[in-house]
Amino acid sequence: GWQRDPTIRDGFNLAVIGGELRNPSPEEMAVMDAMAEETGGRPFADIGLILMGNQPHHAVSDVLAATIAGVGDTIGPHGIYICGSDKEEFGLAILEAMGAGLPVVAPIVGGPSTYVEDGFTGALVDTSNLSDLVEGMRWAASVRTSEVRREAARRIVKDHYSLGAMAEALVDMYGAEIPGTAV
Repeated sequence: GWQRDPTIRDGFNLAVIGGELRNPSPEEMAVMDAMAEETGGRPFADIGLILMGNQPHHAVSDVLAATIAGVGDTIGPHGIYICGSDKEEFGLAILEAMGAGLPVVAPIVGGPSTYVEDGFTGALVDTSNLSDLVEGMRWAASVRTSEVRREAARRIVKDHYSLGAMAEALVDMYGAEIPGTAV
């Protein structure tokens, strides 16, 4: 979707994090081959496509920070986060992006629908449908500077998915299951 929409392609670089670049599995190789075909064989970096492969958590955090604040003349501020997988059981990376304040595009199938407020903190889309995915990207691009949306996304993560909030919810749940027992 990124390559086919000039507004998105010309306005954003696409950083793909994950996958083994040096020794790709057959599935990863098929994805990289499809990307090369889609770009007409042009060098990825020339068109703003960056394949980062598997990265440690701190490197991903650095990418999120750069996506928010920008880096000099190389990376513009106010980026967007796209999870193009068919389904996410939970989607921790989506929550991390929301916690960073980015507008997210996430699969409508699976866990993200329990925490992404469609049309406000993110766009829930049928990621198998290119038109839906592009519309989600356009929406995210249109709201990326909204401070109200940014703070709402951060609040959802802090109030419901931070370590403290989740621990409190577990204590409450187990305490209700075992009456008279301190948890």
